[in-house]
Parts: sequence; structure tokens; C-alpha cells
Amino acid sequence: MMDLKDYPNLKSRLDTVAFEKNGDTGRTVLFYAVMGVICLIVTRISVLKADRGQVLMLVCSAVFFTTAVSVYGEIKASERHVRDTWDAFSKDELQQMEQEAPQAAVYGDTLVTQNALVTRTTYGPMAVKIADIVWIYGKEMSRRRGSLPVGRNYALEVVDRHGKRYNTVNYAENKQNQDNIREGTKQIIQFVQQARPHVLVGYKEEWEKLSENDLPKLTAMADGLPEPADQQ
Repeated sequence: MMDLKDYPNLKSRLDTVAFEKNGDTGRTVLFYAVMGVICLIVTRISVLKADRGQVLMLVCSAVFFTTAVSVYGEIKASERHVRDTWDAFSKDELQQMEQEAPQAAVYGDTLVTQNALVTRTTYGPMAVKIADIVWIYGKEMSRRRGSLPVGRNYALEVVDRHGKRYNTVNYAENKQNQDNIREGTKQIIQFVQQARPHVLVGYKEEWEKLSENDLPKLTAMADGLPEPADQQ
């Protein structure tokens, strides 16, 4: 497993990359766990003597604890996904990244080297090999805290030849930041296009369906190759 401590230049460069740490997921787990405990306490000391009231509190407690466990599981899955992204790189490629890191370009929360896009996330640095990118496009999303809208995200969605998806998400708090983020993601797309001239850029419903149902065909298109024989 890749350890950033073994790559001081890369670690140091990533430490300078600005990103907004999303603590909502951790707070959500804590909230549901606390609510579950409260329900248990209420069940024990409640003046509701009726069995129905106590059953209701026990059901609420179970719901809160189950939700907390589910969210915690999602967090751990995200952490594994981020760690696993580094498995695609050989030691030589990681060494190349280490050498390039001090001069690597930074766009928003993403570091761009000759062979990778490295993004800082809440769960740690995530890397996608440029040679594996088959489809890349920008998209806007509403950012929420609970049910309340608190801003807009501009994300760069990446699909690789293994069908994995990656998001580089930059938080835009005002129009100036939003414009900077859009320009940054535009620069990243252009960089990827230089390395992979046939990479698919922009969103198309047809490509979305291919990514789900016929990845070899999508990959062949991005590699500039004929369609797989069984598709012709």
C-alpha cells in the first residue's frame, strides 16, 4: 500500500493544495448515534408507562443506530476507494510523480503531473492515472447541509478504463471562485486531451449508457481503436 511518507516531495506539495474538508459525514454519524442513545435513555426513564410508548422509543433507537452504522460504512468504503486508487501505479510511476511534484501545476484541489491527477479529499489524496482516463466532463451540483442548499460545487467527473468513477470537487462560495474553478477544470481537461487525443470529453447520454453496459466499446473509442470485434 502506498504511503505518502515515502514520497516527501509529493506529500509536501499536496499539503499546500487547498481543499474544503467535509466534516458533515462524521458529524452525521455522531448525531444519529447520540440520538439513538437518547432514545434508549428516554425508554428507561420515560413516564410513558404504556408498552406502546416504550416500543416506539426502542424502534426509534434502532433506526438511529442503524443509520449511524450505515453512514459509517459509507465513510469506510470511501476511504478504501481513495486508498485503492494508488494501486494502479507502479513504483517507477510513483517515483516520477515524486520528482515532478515540486513543479506540478495545481488547479483547485487537484495536482496535475505527467501521469496522474491527484486530488485532496476528505478521505485522503486520491489519484487517477491519466493513461486510464476514457471519459471526462465537468458538472455543477448543489451543495447541501441536510436539506438546506448552501452553495454550488463544480466537479470534474472522470471514468477510467476499469469503470471506476472519480470526482474532483471544488467548493465555490462566490462568483469569482466559481469562475476560477471552471477555468481550472478546463485546463485539466485540455491537459488530459494532450496526453490522450481520443479521450471522450463532455457529457453525452450515449456515453453514460456505454459506461454502464459496454465499457470495452467506450474504452476503444477513447483509445482511438476500432470497436471490439463482437461489437462490429
